[in-house]
Amino acid sequence: MNSGRSWDQRDLTELLTLEPAGQHNWRSYAYDINANGRVYGGQLLGQALWAAAQTANGRSPSMLQMTFLQGARPKDIIEYSVEALQDGRRLSTRHVYGVQGTGLVLSANASFQVAQSEPGDPHQLQQQMPAPESLPTLAELAERYPLDSEAVQLRFSARPVLDIRLIHQDHFQRSAAGRDIAYWVRLNQPLAAE
Repeated sequence: MNSGRSWDQRDLTELLTLEPAGQHNWRSYAYDINANGRVYGGQLLGQALWAAAQTANGRSPSMLQMTFLQGARPKDIIEYSVEALQDGRRLSTRHVYGVQGTGLVLSANASFQVAQSEPGDPHQLQQQMPAPESLPTLAELAERYPLDSEAVQLRFSARPVLDIRLIHQDHFQRSAAGRDIAYWVRLNQPLAAE
């Protein structure tokens, strides 16, 4: 079962893409390792949602709930199996099982809805946020706060797929400890249309 390949950290589509393995079944061959030496949880979330979406007839995701049951091993294929629980006029519900070898690594529920003709009221932020382009990159913050930025640099700058901008740059100062952290996060490359 050792036939997975390491992700190049650049093309998110490559990481999330699954290959068909029968009706309502898909396999993951790419992997990204987290700090604990297991498959990164965000990858599992994205792949489970993608697998479920393949059975939802073009409906948009509206909810995802996942339970991580055990750490997924890098280099081993993850098989996703999707079960249709409901297909209504406006809503579809799916259950996804993620299996590696003989062990269940995740169990997820996902809902999909028909596109609305008019979007509802967008969530309003409690405070005005600056535009992402006006904020320094993580690399620029690391230069500005070399002693305090190591954890953030290790966690995020090693993933060039994301452009992350910290809204409150004073977070690295001791007086700002305990303050909420807010980020702008976007992909450096757009995802493929599918």
